[in-house]
Amino acid sequence: MKTGLTSAPRFASKEHSDASLRPRLVLTYACPCDAGAAGISLVLQPDAAGSDTYLDDGNPGTNWGAATDMRISNKSNSQKRGLLKFDLSGIPAAALVTSATLELNLEGIGSGDTASIALHRVTRDWHPAQTNWNVALNTSNWTSPGGDIDPTAITSAVIDPLTPGATQWDITALVGDWVAGNQNNYGLMLKGSPGVNHADFSTSNHATAALRPKLTIRYHCPCGAQCTVPETPSCSALFIPDSVAGEFSTAGKSYRYNTGITPVPEGMPFNGKTVPSGGGWIAVGGSGRLVLLSRSGQMLDDTFTTGLSGLEGVAYVPSGELAGKLVVVKGSQIYLIDPTILPPGSSYKHMSVDFASDLRGASYIDGGHFDGHIALVDKAAHRLFIIAQNFTLVQSRDLSVMPGAPASYSGGVEGIAHLPDTDLFLLTDVTLGYAHLYSAQGFWQRGYEVINKFGISKPTSAAIDPQTCAHVLGSHPDDRYKLLTSTNADDGTRQSILAPAGDTFILSVNQTHNMGSDTGLQVEVENKGHRRAALLRFDLGTLPADAKVHSAKLRLHAHNRVGNQNWNLQVHRIKESWTENGATWLSRDGSQNWSGGPGGSYAPTVVASLPVAGTGWYEFDVTALVQEWLDGVSPNNGVQIIADAPQKNGLEFSSREAPMHHSWLLSMASDTLLWRPSGACPGPCPASPAAAGVVPLLREEV
Repeated sequence: MKTGLTSAPRFASKEHSDASLRPRLVLTYACPCDAGAAGISLVLQPDAAGSDTYLDDGNPGTNWGAATDMRISNKSNSQKRGLLKFDLSGIPAAALVTSATLELNLEGIGSGDTASIALHRVTRDWHPAQTNWNVALNTSNWTSPGGDIDPTAITSAVIDPLTPGATQWDITALVGDWVAGNQNNYGLMLKGSPGVNHADFSTSNHATAALRPKLTIRYHCPCGAQCTVPETPSCSALFIPDSVAGEFSTAGKSYRYNTGITPVPEGMPFNGKTVPSGGGWIAVGGSGRLVLLSRSGQMLDDTFTTGLSGLEGVAYVPSGELAGKLVVVKGSQIYLIDPTILPPGSSYKHMSVDFASDLRGASYIDGGHFDGHIALVDKAAHRLFIIAQNFTLVQSRDLSVMPGAPASYSGGVEGIAHLPDTDLFLLTDVTLGYAHLYSAQGFWQRGYEVINKFGISKPTSAAIDPQTCAHVLGSHPDDRYKLLTSTNADDGTRQSILAPAGDTFILSVNQTHNMGSDTGLQVEVENKGHRRAALLRFDLGTLPADAKVHSAKLRLHAHNRVGNQNWNLQVHRIKESWTENGATWLSRDGSQNWSGGPGGSYAPTVVASLPVAGTGWYEFDVTALVQEWLDGVSPNNGVQIIADAPQKNGLEFSSREAPMHHSWLLSMASDTLLWRPSGACPGPCPASPAAAGVVPLLREEV
């Protein structure tokens, strides 16, 4: 070290006693955050679950989604155009695409001359199992027959009949736009140069995996960018469908496979095969056959025969002690099938149950109060069963009908599907042609007709698509499955239905007698002025504390009337706590008397009132009171219902101990819901309605 000074300066050495004065070298550096110069490489080469097909003007109504080759022609009497698209969801939106190469295997050219194949960006969504020369998706036509595209070709490649094999196109710029969200990824169209005839390329259905369409992408992430793929947001199946999102045919086989269907995850082994990327379906077929389908409904395997007959419902179990197994039902039998054991006929165990005789459907319960359990439906008994994975019966409920159900409600339920993260089930009614939503407690909530609106004549099976949450309904005579969805955006509103947390009635003629276990709730003025009053309490703990109540209705079903004079029912707010098994005319809990004196402690203001009009359902508007409870203005001790009546007049309602027609607190308005979360809450609010008897619902009945 040279200083140029006449006297030498002195610096501390590494032996200096003060560590802070010792020599040190400070480095500032950055770690590469773009995976190096080479970046990240991703190869997409899907199997039969891939999206490719071709359009043929000579067969304008024919779909070629299951074909093993993609035919390209451009002649005056023959137009054939290829379609394909790749799922790019595995690439982060912030990624910078440095190269993207499409490679197709040319099988041959019928015209025998060299030609060029141009790529065009498709500008409209389409489905490989639905599209044809005229139709893009479902019943939606192309704007122009033959497909909607950007007329300017992206690129082209020369093909030669003498040198078939790999043909490549550089589509870097377009893939970059797709990843960045600058363009919608509706895939590519292949168009041949004039005169080309039957230039055939291998599709994702080709038997040889190496010959299927391949897209090789290289990308890197700039420093500071979020370069991880975000979690796929969960969807909600809480809707009334208004459109068909997709469908797949089950026709063309000597057996049927529409009686039961269940989603299965990608990578799951089945009968020596593997479920492809994106997952698939297993459906129940005739003669005990289990059929493996891709997500788009293409047949992947139909050789798994169990040796059983008349199977009805199937449910895949993703976790728990039965993880990886299939639960299949019929009659009073439950079969546990291992799809990995060969030969298939030896893969099952079974047990007979004494609680059911006509099991038609099964569903794994994903979330909610019975998470990890299995739901079963019995058509003859019209009951919903919930069992543990050791086949222990956890709950059995009659499927009861609430007001608003179809007038000709039949109860011919067959298919069942659990709506994820709720206590709701989708059940299909083959007699009426309806799909119903039921709570885990067996109460009908809403339903929608499927015959006229969706062309499903007998909905025999049900499932929920785990990726889109579409309602999947199978129709036995129609030989198809349809995926139903809603085009209405979720505005954050929810509906909840609350069963009573406690109910009883108190009577002055026997002032120390508790009626908490009785199946009735009596409201009456007896002879000599003796009175009976009903007490009900509902737990609001599952609703967000800041919820804004749009509508709250208290419903009770009267099954017996005393007297025939005109009088009114009155609802009052109870001012102090009480217990179902302790409350009497004198006491609120069996040890402490009512502070307001015998007969209960309730506010004098009438919350709601209705004239008596016979037996049947009574509905009280208690919106303001429920909001008051949620806001903490008054404690939630429930309500007391009294009779403003002459002597010898009264009603008896069903209590929560009754076999059916229990009381409920709910909203019945189609546009205004029981609670709507305040603030920004695009999905379910933090308080999840997962407690027993509490069911989130939907906006509209169709």
